[in-house]
Amino acid sequence: MIARKLSDLKHIQEYYIYDNPSQPSQEHKDFVKILSFLYPRSVFKGYRPDLNGLTGDQVVISTRPDFLNQGDNNRLLHIFNTNTPWAPHACFMRLIDNKLQEKYGEFDQQVWEKYIELHGRKYLLAPRDKLKFITKNFRIRKLGRKGLLRFIPILEKTRHHLNKERKLGLSYVIDDSLFFTKNNLVNIDKVEQSLFDASSRELYRDVIFADPFQLWRNYYDLLPDFLEYVDYMKLNKDSVILSIGVDRGYDIPFFLSFNVKKIYNFDPTRDWFLADYVREWVDYFPDKVEFSDYAILKEGNEIEFQLSDDRYEKLDKKAQSAFKVESKGSQKLISKKCKGMSLAELLKEYAFSRIDLIKINTAGQEYKLVDGLSDYVKKFRPQIVIPICHSSREFFETPLRLMEMCQNYRFYCKTYSYEKYQTHLYCIPAEVNDTI
Repeated sequence: MIARKLSDLKHIQEYYIYDNPSQPSQEHKDFVKILSFLYPRSVFKGYRPDLNGLTGDQVVISTRPDFLNQGDNNRLLHIFNTNTPWAPHACFMRLIDNKLQEKYGEFDQQVWEKYIELHGRKYLLAPRDKLKFITKNFRIRKLGRKGLLRFIPILEKTRHHLNKERKLGLSYVIDDSLFFTKNNLVNIDKVEQSLFDASSRELYRDVIFADPFQLWRNYYDLLPDFLEYVDYMKLNKDSVILSIGVDRGYDIPFFLSFNVKKIYNFDPTRDWFLADYVREWVDYFPDKVEFSDYAILKEGNEIEFQLSDDRYEKLDKKAQSAFKVESKGSQKLISKKCKGMSLAELLKEYAFSRIDLIKINTAGQEYKLVDGLSDYVKKFRPQIVIPICHSSREFFETPLRLMEMCQNYRFYCKTYSYEKYQTHLYCIPAEVNDTI
């Protein structure tokens, strides 16, 4: 079988890891720790360089793409995400290494307060009688030399300042655009009522209204099933995927595990930031994965794409040569010009004969692309997954636009973080949904 989530491995009794016994990778060593933490009754038998001499009931787990060709249903292939901020493997390793839990089990509030602090987060809870419709997360700017502060869960809204005090020893200014008006609350209700299942409705409401502890509990409970951008969908060997936004590319191995026909990837950074694990999959299936540096925009104009200094340093020399580096005082301005293309122009240029899934991840610009999906919905009725979390208005404006556009679809919501971020809307045609 193909194990695509950690929960798929919960029934194994004894297992091997497909790796060099004399030099197992650190990633695989960590994986054994995680499985022992999650499923203590499962026994790790060691590392194996091949499958020779195995009996039919022995299980070997691999993360490598060539394992797909073994053709034995008693073997397992684990599709996973290793080092993004909300990766479940990273979460479990933090719990284990910091001795926050001896085993995976019931949610413990104090443990999770410590876990959040390990991530450099702080939180501030308002009195219980404060208005509950105010979301707990605000984008906060720090007034000081260190620039932007990370997201801080807060259950309090006092216009532009937090009581004009230096809470937590700092001064803050809150982005006032996050205020929920009465009309916005009506729209939130409309979205909630239009979601297809109870789980989606509950998660959607929690991510907007619940306190941090409830969000942390939801995240913790879903960790063994956590793999971003991949829920609710149905893929097969004929599927064609349009992926807008690549970055580390952790969804690519999952898509390839279905032996899909083609994945078209569009990102100004092409495949430059792929994780090593993902790169192995891409190299193994060169005919199935295509990358382009087109920037998919609302209107297809040429744009100047900017890159941070730390990301630039991670590129190889060839990739760096595509960027122009200018000094402005003590700062560097790193940029490259790339061709912009609207979704309509993309459809015309590539003349797609089918699109089964559209995945969008453009770092907060997703809402600008929604109207451009109309032609794809009419022509292909694709499955769609899109984040709805980069501003408060996206939580209701983007879903309502898609719900109007996508007739006879079913809509789901899933959150892949312990904050409001990584909250995605899944739009699945009813005819596909009925076969899942």
